[in-house]
Order: sequence, then C-alpha cells, then structure tokens
Amino acid sequence: GSEMCKETDFGKPDKKQFQEIVRELAKKNGIDMLDDELLLEANKWELSHGGLSGRTAQQFIDYLAGTR
Repeated sequence: GSEMCKETDFGKPDKKQFQEIVRELAKKNGIDMLDDELLLEANKWELSHGGLSGRTAQQFIDYLAGTR
C-alpha cells in the first residue's frame, strides 16, 4: 500500500532532533555559522514561529539563507 508522508518527513521532533535537523539543513545549504550561534538562533526562531517541527527548521534555514 501507499504510505502517508509524515509532515515534511520529520514528524514531530523533540528538541534534540530539531537541532539535528537544523544542523543538517544548514550544512546542505552552505550556511557557515558556529554551532552554538546556529542553535541559539534556531531556538529563538522556533519559539516565535510555531514550535518544533521539520517545517519550522526548514523555514529557519530558508530565512538564514536569504539573509546571508
């Protein structure tokens, strides 16, 4: 049978998973930031943009990519 795709394939990550997703996406998008800085910003973004999700991580990375 055909399986339903979870929300952007990440489902609902916990904090640690969210940070992993952010790191991975940052690497893929060539965003060169210190880990601490990246995760601090991701944390702020997540709090004001709807919580922990793959979609939030992607939007954060898109935002970073657009401002660098």
